Amino acid sequence: RGEEFGFLVHPNESVMIPFKYQSFSSLCSTHLQCMEPDVTQLKKELIKVYLQASHKELLAVLNISVEPGRQAIDRVFHFYHPERTFLKKTFHLPPRQLTTYSKLEGAAPLVGEDGDEDLFVCSSDPNAMCEVREQNYLKCVFLKAAVNAAPCTQCVFVFLFRDGYLASPMEVWQIFIHSAKRVDHSLVLGQSSPLKLTLRGYHSNRRVTCYSFTGSGAAMKVVSPPSFLLAPHSITELEVSLKSFSPEADCALLTAVDTDSKELLSVWLVCLSVQEPSVSRAFQITLPMGGNLPSHRTITFTNPYSKPQCFKLSTNQPHMLSFDNLTIQLQAEETQVLGLSFAPCAHHMALLDALVFINDDESDQTEECFMVKVAYA
Repeated sequence: RGEEFGFLVHPNESVMIPFKYQSFSSLCSTHLQCMEPDVTQLKKELIKVYLQASHKELLAVLNISVEPGRQAIDRVFHFYHPERTFLKKTFHLPPRQLTTYSKLEGAAPLVGEDGDEDLFVCSSDPNAMCEVREQNYLKCVFLKAAVNAAPCTQCVFVFLFRDGYLASPMEVWQIFIHSAKRVDHSLVLGQSSPLKLTLRGYHSNRRVTCYSFTGSGAAMKVVSPPSFLLAPHSITELEVSLKSFSPEADCALLTAVDTDSKELLSVWLVCLSVQEPSVSRAFQITLPMGGNLPSHRTITFTNPYSKPQCFKLSTNQPHMLSFDNLTIQLQAEETQVLGLSFAPCAHHMALLDALVFINDDESDQTEECFMVKVAYA
């Protein structure tokens, strides 16, 4: 648009004039209020094309009406990332999309050494950089985007083309970037760890509800009332309890939402640093391989306190190890036998380490940690 092109036409000659229109303005806004745009709200656009002779005589005026429509999405990605940082993601492509390094504009289609066509990629957001790279002889799409202040959601469309003129997209990806406040927290494997977060009030009263989400191997519990009234310009302290059974657990998510308007008020991304527990006793047992029935073993535990105490049992290998009783009530310095049940295994496996956590029932702090090394033979 706004450019001039010239071509030579002989007498009584007919020519085909190609037009190319490409726009990302109506796809999605940077700050989203809904997950997908409404097609009925997309504005039509009228573009005028003037055809003039070499002596500036006006030959014709073309009115081109552009009606934007909904884009077909092939893949959708959601990422939660700390605010005011850069999101860097690499998307590996299947072998059928192997290409060489991309050229985004004005390049003719090339063919790589392996005979496959090149892949070209571009983004709907000018502040987001995307390109095709090669890692370990595999092609992948690299995306780098600046993350805004929390809480907000950014939407980026990534288009994959097979031609350098970007005529028709082969695939369209929709990427949502949810910004969150980052909180670093350290905890010990197998026991609860408290964490306090602050939420500042707004200009009016708001009824707030908190929601938590964790990946596999971790758990988050809101100790404070999950729904409460947030007074104007006040500071409310939220207390949560975190627990991890896997040293690979990396993050947990906590959101505060206005109960009435469903507006997202705040998002916290809790980055976990899990430390190994102190093992007090270790056991090594050998179990028979095959069969459909579980194997049973016993270990002993003594109450170290001079008063009655209630304990609860847990493990980091729940698929392999279970307990006859999850809670035990012991008198002062009483010793009790703990029953362990091991799932059957139909094939040979390497030596597995299972941790048995004996935690206080009230504080959920680990009193003792046993390691059971299991071998199937």
